[in-house]
Formats: sequence, structure tokens, C-alpha cells
Amino acid sequence: MSPPTQAKQLLEALFEGHEIRFAMIAGKPLFVAAEVCAAIGISKHRDAVARLDDDEKQTIKITLVPSSETRRNLGGNPNVTGSSVHETGRNLGGNPNVTAVTESGLYHLIFA
Repeated sequence: MSPPTQAKQLLEALFEGHEIRFAMIAGKPLFVAAEVCAAIGISKHRDAVARLDDDEKQTIKITLVPSSETRRNLGGNPNVTGSSVHETGRNLGGNPNVTAVTESGLYHLIFA
């Protein structure tokens, strides 16, 4: 995999009760692999991601703090549950690098 790409905006969507974060990089979504796997019932996400082609996975760096505009629009809480897709500020501590999958990688995980 290539070096981590800085995620400038991190969004979050709900899928059957599971939160899945994703970043738009160069106009294309990159989904946090561990969260996708949890949502579709894959318990060993590292093994599943290892089977993907190199162009279907990427490391992204998440060090975002939601803007005051985003916090204001979401009632002061960047992780408000009333919205299906919103900017999130999670992952501010610990390792900021996460493995993400492309849309193609997402489909391969779902249909594997």
C-alpha cells in the first residue's frame, strides 16, 4: 500500500445500525475497512482486506476536528445520530492511520 493520504473531510453513514466512516479523496469514497467488515459480518477484517488487490485498499490518515460550522449545523455534537451522513471528529487520539477500501474493494468484501 502507498503512504497514508490525509483525509480532509471525514463523513459517516449508517448501514443497518452500523456507523461506517468514509473520506472523499480525489472525488472518490474510501471506506474504513474495519467498519465495513463489522457491518457485513466479517470478523477478521485484516484477513479480508489482505485478499483485496492493492488498488482496492489504501491507508488514510484521520486527524480531523470538526469545524465550528459543522458542530453548529449538528446541534453542537459532531456525532449526532439524527443524521444519516455527517462529518465526524472521531479518531482524534491513538493511531490516526486506518485502512480504507475503495468502492471496488467494498463490493469485493460484500460479495466475497
